[in-house]
Amino acid sequence: MKDNDVTKVSLLAPARSLESGIIAINHGADEIYIGAPKFSARQAAGNSIEDIAMLVRYAHKFRVKVHVALNTLLFDSEMESALEIIRQVYNAGVDALIIQDLGLLELDLPPIPLHASTQANNVSIEHIQFLESAGFSKIILARELSIQEITAIRQHTIIPLESFVHGSLCVSYSGQCYLSHAVGNRSANRGECAQPCRLSYNLIDGNNRMLVENKHLLSLRDLNLSKYVPQLFEAGVTSLKIEGRLKDDAYVANVVSYYRRVIDSFLERNNSFRKSSLGNIKTRFIPDVDKTFNRRYSQYFIQEPLNQDVTAHDSPKSVGKRIGILTKVTPDYAEIDASEPLCNGDGICFFTADGQLQGTYINKVDGIKIIPANFADWQIGTEIYRNLDTAFEKSMQIDKTKRQISCEIQIELQEESLVFTAIIPEEGIFASIEVPDFSPATNADRALVMCNQQLKKSGNTIFEVVNVTLNSPIVPYFSAAQLNDIRRSLLDKLESVLLDSYHRAECSIMKTNHPYPISLIDYNGNITNEKAKAFYKRHKAELLRWAPEKWGYKGGEALMTTKYCLRYSMGWCKIHQKPTTEVPERLFLTHENQRFRLDFDCKKCVMKVIKDTE
Repeated sequence: MKDNDVTKVSLLAPARSLESGIIAINHGADEIYIGAPKFSARQAAGNSIEDIAMLVRYAHKFRVKVHVALNTLLFDSEMESALEIIRQVYNAGVDALIIQDLGLLELDLPPIPLHASTQANNVSIEHIQFLESAGFSKIILARELSIQEITAIRQHTIIPLESFVHGSLCVSYSGQCYLSHAVGNRSANRGECAQPCRLSYNLIDGNNRMLVENKHLLSLRDLNLSKYVPQLFEAGVTSLKIEGRLKDDAYVANVVSYYRRVIDSFLERNNSFRKSSLGNIKTRFIPDVDKTFNRRYSQYFIQEPLNQDVTAHDSPKSVGKRIGILTKVTPDYAEIDASEPLCNGDGICFFTADGQLQGTYINKVDGIKIIPANFADWQIGTEIYRNLDTAFEKSMQIDKTKRQISCEIQIELQEESLVFTAIIPEEGIFASIEVPDFSPATNADRALVMCNQQLKKSGNTIFEVVNVTLNSPIVPYFSAAQLNDIRRSLLDKLESVLLDSYHRAECSIMKTNHPYPISLIDYNGNITNEKAKAFYKRHKAELLRWAPEKWGYKGGEALMTTKYCLRYSMGWCKIHQKPTTEVPERLFLTHENQRFRLDFDCKKCVMKVIKDTE
């Protein structure tokens, strides 16, 4: 990852579709990840091979890499189809494949680099070292890891590391959640998660005493690690990942633009790092991640001990941006001490005294007065959030953000012809065209001005001509139309050269037999096919039990394993807190007719959610 002691770092953005992928690139992404036609962990975000190929072609002009997610568990009957898709995306020019199922390493894969999905539960140093030795080219780290843990992983490995920095959080360790499959037969490991963690639950003790009623007790706030970008790079992470392959285009444009600015600010202060792609971004709006979908933000476990609220217990819905305090309520209007102007049509929301999220639209703004659609439960002193900013949405709709690569044009007299050469100094790439027919200018100064102006008019291309140099004793005369034709032909040729010169890294997987860190694989090893079983067997690990998606449940399984702890959230942790009330020994979650036991492994600081069979 290093070139002359400079570390290349990248911003990795989600693409739900070809269109959103192009938007992400235009707004500053260095890498894109997009779902395969099938077998992606976001089943609703699959893409055709044709669209993936078009995205690759567009991305590679900017030296942006495209990764395809094929990161679900596979059944034996699906392996042949998965292999065919892998061969197709490789032929389409894709740079890497994101996978969870290690059975794929038993197939005759094309030489495409493999990235270990966060679904592979990439938490421990030993597990990551194993994957590195098995031939993976990158590890996508578990979201739960702290800066200190990432630093330790970096000290014991050399494989490139990728870390999530923004977006929705799974409350369970990725790959270790079976709740959706167990209660609704929709497997998270198969890309079908129904998100039961966002439902409301009751918390009761062993005597069926109600402790918390009708709260979203497994729902977390969204992740925002923008303040930790420098620490993540310095810890050894080289790729920062934004979650959101199901989010809309406005979310992608806003969040990518925001992190592009954060990263560029870091790069300006640190010469030992540089971005991995080409192009300068000219954003036409001011990005603000508070104005896009969010359940309020947390930094999750990036720093230990945990000293901030990570929960979204009151609502799993988008809250938006805090804008002020309700200062006056009358039967006809209200007043908000707002930090930003409000507009007709804005959506605002607030939490009631009992924690319920209420929302309404603003029908009219009259100075400091607002006339909302309804006044239900309005209380002076309430914090007001705006979850629909109509002015911001409008700015996004007319967004004309461009990404352009800086180039120079040189004009030289060679024998009796003029040679126009376009150069990308950053890449050392150039393209030339010869113009044999020209006339000397009768007004040299005017001709030079005309030449400079017309050759710099590259606004509709992926290039920005920043400098034009004439190296000729004769100042030529060309009309504006002639110069425009020369510029178009020259930049078209430069674009072709740029694309043709893209070098895609390749990596062939060799069969290995180094021992897997665990010798006995239980259901949470997520083995669903004979190829995966054979892979682990060759690496000295024995299958005790197939994954639930293949074998079902016998009772007593942890349906969710999470670093998030309800005891801690309630102030009942005897290790890290000093509870002032009696702490219930047994805790249960209930939802409708479902009942789940909570087990706490305080040594490992994890909570497990288990289907109660008592």
